[in-house]
Amino acid sequence: MLALSIAIAILGFGVTCLSVVIAYLTWQNGKWIKESINKQMEMLNRQTEILNKQTEMLNKQTEILNKHGEMLLEIKNAIVYMEENAQKRHLEIVKILAEKNLK
Repeated sequence: MLALSIAIAILGFGVTCLSVVIAYLTWQNGKWIKESINKQMEMLNRQTEILNKQTEMLNKQTEILNKHGEMLLEIKNAIVYMEENAQKRHLEIVKILAEKNLK
């Protein structure tokens, strides 16, 4: 009976030791997970900053492209206006030359 009591005491001590080891490993694992999460959050924050900067750059490029489009439209309108005036002047010159040749 004494041997059984000693065996149960040793078993209880072994279970307690295993519980302590498991608790320590769990605590270490929790620390590691917390560090991993913090690193991931830092990386996500950096990626968010980069994405925000890229979005800002895209918005500026869009503004520049819109301004270039407006400028091209103005140039096109100016060329059309110049062509129309050139046509009118050409007809006037032809008319003047025709009148001079008739005289």
